[in-house]
Amino acid sequence: MKLITSVLLLTSSFAFAQNYYYSFGKKNELQAQKSVRETKEFGTIHYFSKTNGQTVGLMDTLIVSFKKGVDTQTVISEYKLKKVESLGAGMILLKAKNSIAVLDTCAKLFESGSVNFAEPNFIRKMPKRATVADPLYSKAWHLHNTSTTNGAHINVETAWDTTKGSGVKIAIFDDAVDSAHEDFNLEAQYNAVTQSSDSSPDKSDDAHGTFVAGLALAKENSLGSTGVAPEATLLAIKGAVGLTSTDASTIRAFEWAKTKGADVMNNSWGGYNITQAVKTAIEDAANNGRDGKGMVIVFGHGNDKCSDSDLICYKDGDTTTIGLGQLSNDESSLELVIAAGATNHENRRATYSNYGKYLDLSAPGGDGDNIFENIVGMVSTDISGDLGWSKTEYLNVFGETITGDSNPNYISEDPFQVGTSYSSPVIAGVAALVIAANPNLTRAQIFDILQTTADKVGGYTYTNGRSSELGYGKVNAGAAVTRAVELKSTTTSTFDYGFNTLSTGWHLLGAVDNLGDIKSQYSLQSVYTYTNGQWSLNPTSISKGAGFWISK
Repeated sequence: MKLITSVLLLTSSFAFAQNYYYSFGKKNELQAQKSVRETKEFGTIHYFSKTNGQTVGLMDTLIVSFKKGVDTQTVISEYKLKKVESLGAGMILLKAKNSIAVLDTCAKLFESGSVNFAEPNFIRKMPKRATVADPLYSKAWHLHNTSTTNGAHINVETAWDTTKGSGVKIAIFDDAVDSAHEDFNLEAQYNAVTQSSDSSPDKSDDAHGTFVAGLALAKENSLGSTGVAPEATLLAIKGAVGLTSTDASTIRAFEWAKTKGADVMNNSWGGYNITQAVKTAIEDAANNGRDGKGMVIVFGHGNDKCSDSDLICYKDGDTTTIGLGQLSNDESSLELVIAAGATNHENRRATYSNYGKYLDLSAPGGDGDNIFENIVGMVSTDISGDLGWSKTEYLNVFGETITGDSNPNYISEDPFQVGTSYSSPVIAGVAALVIAANPNLTRAQIFDILQTTADKVGGYTYTNGRSSELGYGKVNAGAAVTRAVELKSTTTSTFDYGFNTLSTGWHLLGAVDNLGDIKSQYSLQSVYTYTNGQWSLNPTSISKGAGFWISK
């Protein structure tokens, strides 16, 4: 106790030369707190309060993106920094003399004009977007009709007549993933904190990622649960120590997933507080993953039952506000990712699910009434053995409840799970099925398929195909896979391929710009018709770099 007291007294006298840094070109002020922690994983951490009230930890490292043409080594030496590692997407992790020097260095680097951005490698809480409720619910209503639900599922059995996800890699970036679980087809695993090849949980609280992974891809093997894409393979990524992670760990995770060829990446977490460095990494994977076709990245949109129009949103059901406009600064609100909302067993927006203009799609995530009774939750995998949330290997039972603990692979009573943490991997699984049905589709095309085939449920008002409550609606796996197969005879190309040599009868479809906005929908395919060596309209009038496909 004396040691802790002396450390706290010492930190209260620390003076930081600068109490601000720049992110997205804007000055961000921080208020130093009077506490410090010495940690085994992250070293000395000084805590600051942001203007929105959130607490972040400052270490002795910073993330920098230098402008082209800058002599990086000269700048690094001038500011007395040391290179730790290259993070991908042109970013470098640098080490300063100590944590006190980091803010001053970040500010001066940006003000010098030599960098695109220089941000502290913050340590932050990474809230899991799950909610625990009770009692056990034993039917996988999100996959099929049950005795108590009808039509609330995602029509996945129709999709399974065509594909179950074979050949597709799904990355699960979470607290940890039990990569040795009997229900997973493991491709590879990674620890983004230690940079080792072990995604295993350290303790029972690290069960979130294992549950999430099962919803996306648990095998169809007569054991426990079944995922949406049961023949897809798993890229398991451990990204946190408990509930905390660093920006560098997050960046490493996206770079590793891209390098390993992930087709889809699920993220059932978020912090309403994205940095420019993390945004850069996510966008790099979205644009350049899958050999340039673009990785499909899904984020849970949050369980704080708030909209982008709310002045105050309540975090995790308590009275801690996340602040005005914070939903717009969430990872899930980025343009190149899918923001996943949650539906309940009645095809309505789950009471906790965030909504509004940043929401893209919805999927089953479970729900209950206003006092969290009469819960209908999700079915998935738990950490093997006694280490997980339950004392058996499945939180819930696929099919009938098994009474007692005589079979260690099942449980009969335990809190079950609801949240956008779980609607997110459902959507990720559907995206995997679409890719398996047509591997040539670009990320923009996959987004369009998922949006245009979604069910407009809930009785909400859908304007131009979307509603505030559910985005473009609840995903329909069967319809999405059918659309992907219809386009399978098409050829994804670029303007470099010289398509003016095609034979008569071909059409140019779905031209999109670099941001993924659809410029020509399927109904307009006849606008660009190739006849006798000429197009009816000149395709070069579409912006260079646009994504499109051609079909006959």
